[in-house]
Amino acid sequence: MIFTPFAEEWKLEASDIERAEKLFAQDYGTEKTSSKLLLFLYAKGILAKKSSVIRKAEFEDLLNGDSVELKKAFERLTTIVNKGETSPLRLNIETDSAFTDFVASHSEWKEENSFVVFRDHENLKGKSHALVERFQKSGLCYMHACVVIQHYLVAMNNDKEVPMLNMAEYLKKYMSGKRLYQQIWSNKGGDSFDFLESILKQKPKSESIITLSNKFLAQTEMDNLLKSYGPALVSGFAVAKHFIGPDWQHLGDYEVENFEGRHAMVLVGYRVVDGKRLYLLQNWWKSKPYVEVDVDYLLSSKATIHFITEKQLEMADYPTNLQVLVECEFGIDASENFIPEN
Repeated sequence: MIFTPFAEEWKLEASDIERAEKLFAQDYGTEKTSSKLLLFLYAKGILAKKSSVIRKAEFEDLLNGDSVELKKAFERLTTIVNKGETSPLRLNIETDSAFTDFVASHSEWKEENSFVVFRDHENLKGKSHALVERFQKSGLCYMHACVVIQHYLVAMNNDKEVPMLNMAEYLKKYMSGKRLYQQIWSNKGGDSFDFLESILKQKPKSESIITLSNKFLAQTEMDNLLKSYGPALVSGFAVAKHFIGPDWQHLGDYEVENFEGRHAMVLVGYRVVDGKRLYLLQNWWKSKPYVEVDVDYLLSSKATIHFITEKQLEMADYPTNLQVLVECEFGIDASENFIPEN
């Protein structure tokens, strides 16, 4: 019963254990001493429908990690199974958040000049647990954005400390074998709005979702929506090559035939300059944690904006993390590695 000790850690049902033991015995017999990483692959039913020869070969290639891509895949597997999320220390940095650093460099976003949800919203202002930040190193922007917006929506309705969903634990316990295979081997992302709906405790009805794109985005002034409903999910953001890099401001429309990939962020603020609204996006790259854009740039990027009006009173019953600064140690920095949303 080599899988039973991991039943709670990996959220395995009896049927999962039975299937895993059958497949493992089919591939290796009953005498092999196995690593925890290999057992996890079997426990989650990854490649369960493939032949023994194919499954065994793919697993051993992954664990040996001979190529650059396989080494990255091995690191993603290791993070999910062994490392989990970390909270990096801000050594030799006097400020306590990337946002503080950002405002120090860009006074336009000081309180008197702008509105930022986690700093200025009437339901978040003054709450020490309001602001959370994440650093992303792989194609999981679709999850990071949703984890952060869920936190803000729940914090708006609670005075007590509100955690974030623990992504590494979620992947380990709740993600299907098919999706784990895509994430580990291909670093493949998913649909951000679908994921957001799946992790919210209070499932939003269709009338509780405001979705803006194309002409509706062009015609909507989102400042009132930010003040009324809080942050919004920015999904399907097509990343142009010029977006990669430390530049904090991207304004105006543009035309690019080939995008680098799609991205998900959170709309958290706005300011008005000469009657024109400029918007602040919270991002997951260390080199570019906050980005200022205008509506023309959002339109050119083909982004879709989602506001959730359904009040989120509590976190769903998934693993959580109370840290306010979280890093997932997945491979290289995300700004160098775009994976399109599905």
